Amino acid sequence: MADSNDLDPLKQAFLDAFPNPERIGCPDQQTLKTIARKKIPLNDPAQIHVSQCSPCFKDVLEYQTQWEKSRRYTGILLAAAALLFATVCSFWAYQHLQWKSDLSLLAEGKRHTPPINPVQIPGVLNYQGISAKRGADSQPSTPTSEQIVSRSVRELAIVLPIGREAGTYVVEVFSQADRSKPLARYTGKASIDADGVTTLRTRVDFTALPTGAYTVAWHMVGSDFSQSGMFVLR
Repeated sequence: MADSNDLDPLKQAFLDAFPNPERIGCPDQQTLKTIARKKIPLNDPAQIHVSQCSPCFKDVLEYQTQWEKSRRYTGILLAAAALLFATVCSFWAYQHLQWKSDLSLLAEGKRHTPPINPVQIPGVLNYQGISAKRGADSQPSTPTSEQIVSRSVRELAIVLPIGREAGTYVVEVFSQADRSKPLARYTGKASIDADGVTTLRTRVDFTALPTGAYTVAWHMVGSDFSQSGMFVLR
């Protein structure tokens, strides 16, 4: 029950005004709980009894306090559940849009990109020995030797870090100063040879890019695990 000092004078007076130590004519506890939740009309005999019985009035006040606490707790739980649901929905929507974007790019590449000629020697970027970097905001790894690619190459082979899986990848090229928007975006296939080396091959067109240093990033279609490395275009 709430502290008696917090009660208004009228309720305080009712607590002592109508003693009924033998609880003569008192309703059962379930009825008192229903009264506490204001679900019984004021002209009901049980309501009239409570107004003339201090012990019943005290029980009703206690049930009201418990009920109000329960309602507040339920409200907090519902708000937390709603927040969790909204968070899960937002994450699912982001993943779904990323997946659709990758599939759209893959379909576009299948329609317009001719198959790679295995006889033609592509430009090569070797990132096999770099450490893994997660996320688009991480700094690109720098290999031990400078990676140089000619602007005239049409096929690019990227030797991926150890442990990368075979499959379809998205390849993006960024300027060194700004990684918010890719300058070029391609798709390619990665395969693993007998020595366990994973090589990603893709068709490219660097003719519109000026010479200089760039960042290349790659991730599997449908995954947000991104890695990147630096190279120089000449």
